[in-house]
Amino acid sequence: MRFKSLLIWLFAALAVTVSARNKEQQPPAVLIKALDMLQNPGGASLNYKIDVALFHWQGYVIFKGNKFQRRSKRTIDWFDGNTYWTMNRQTQVVKISNPKRNRHKDEDENASLTEQINKVKDNCLYSMVSDGDDWKITVRALDKDAKIKHAEIWIDKATNKPTRLRVKLGLIWANIWLWNVTPANYSDVNFSFYPSKYPNARIIDKREKNSK
Repeated sequence: MRFKSLLIWLFAALAVTVSARNKEQQPPAVLIKALDMLQNPGGASLNYKIDVALFHWQGYVIFKGNKFQRRSKRTIDWFDGNTYWTMNRQTQVVKISNPKRNRHKDEDENASLTEQINKVKDNCLYSMVSDGDDWKITVRALDKDAKIKHAEIWIDKATNKPTRLRVKLGLIWANIWLWNVTPANYSDVNFSFYPSKYPNARIIDKREKNSK
């Protein structure tokens, strides 16, 4: 699963609730603070674990706008806003590619996170209850075309950092745990692959093929 999908799930679920500020009810302030933290202009980082049925992923990511670096047990991925580099840690093979583009909607799959959030419709219902050290926020989108129709978000009461996200995908629930959420000012050097750091890497450039 791409890191981008993880962020869209998290941000879109948060954004569905935040967008309700146009309604009579105001979203919880804690939720707005969590979203602002994840959209920090200088970037942010976090550790994550995803469980979907029998599949499990775990890793660490740094992201800034539409740029990111993701590290997992198997791979390291970089995206600088224009180019992907994916390196298999074991084989040291690096594949270079460009983002895919939706021919019908003419959309870049790596449009900025803010753009992704702005596409979420504001027709939703939400509720918030106390759950131990966290606030548990339940979001239900009323728009039938919404990518996320039902999500549950846990936010730490003391830090306002998201700790868990539960999203319904059809009949299956996806569980995402988050920790070490840290907003900071990250240099763009984090989002590109530098061959000098991996002198034994074998590079496969697939950009020409993807552009056809």
